[in-house]
Amino acid sequence: MPERGRGAYGLSAIDEPARPTAASSRRASEGNSIALGVAIASFGWLLGESDAVRPLLAIGNIPFLVGLALVRLWKFAPREDRRT
Repeated sequence: MPERGRGAYGLSAIDEPARPTAASSRRASEGNSIALGVAIASFGWLLGESDAVRPLLAIGNIPFLVGLALVRLWKFAPREDRRT
């Protein structure tokens, strides 16, 4: 039988790796969306071919603006009081 205060295998909470939460995963996807938009737009700009610059900038704006909207929702959305 494991000691009191220890996990199933005798490991304390400090020894166990942290599990990602839904909120941290959501923030990571927001950052990935912004980074993808910047990467596509930068590729189009660095490519420098006149027929490719404007379409790639336009395509890169879509994930960039979606990511910005998600960050804004996260920042300004009302939060529940989690104190019990």
